[in-house]
Amino acid sequence: MSVGPYSSEQRAALYIQNADSSKKWLVGWIERNGTAFWSEDSKRLFLRDEYAADDTKIRVFDVTGTVPKEIKGLDSSIQNAIFARIPQNKTTQWLYYPKVCFAANDSSTIIVVADAPLVPKEGSGSGRPFNVKLTVNLIILQIVDSASQHTRQP
Repeated sequence: MSVGPYSSEQRAALYIQNADSSKKWLVGWIERNGTAFWSEDSKRLFLRDEYAADDTKIRVFDVTGTVPKEIKGLDSSIQNAIFARIPQNKTTQWLYYPKVCFAANDSSTIIVVADAPLVPKEGSGSGRPFNVKLTVNLIILQIVDSASQHTRQP
């Protein structure tokens, strides 16, 4: 989904609509681009809101009840897990999620790959590749498995 070209000052409303009853719920706004997809069992809706390379947000909605419910704290839990793996003298050049999916046959778990090149906090330097793979349990908002890969400086 996309708001469209030349739309830096525009927002588009995001709705979840029940196909059977035609009821719809406003769940927020998108300012540039986004990706949305359903879990295999249609119990959860994933949304990646991509405002900019350094401003990407992950949201998941549980649609098993009478009203869609956003899983609160998900994006901050993911970011905290990523930043906990970054050396203290480094920071991210940007944070983007190029790959994300629900786990096979398990809509309560998402797998996220984060692209977060590292740069020095002080001084200057070019970004060094840093990717983190996280497996997140949506029920308890816990990182249940992770792996990180980065290129070490010689």
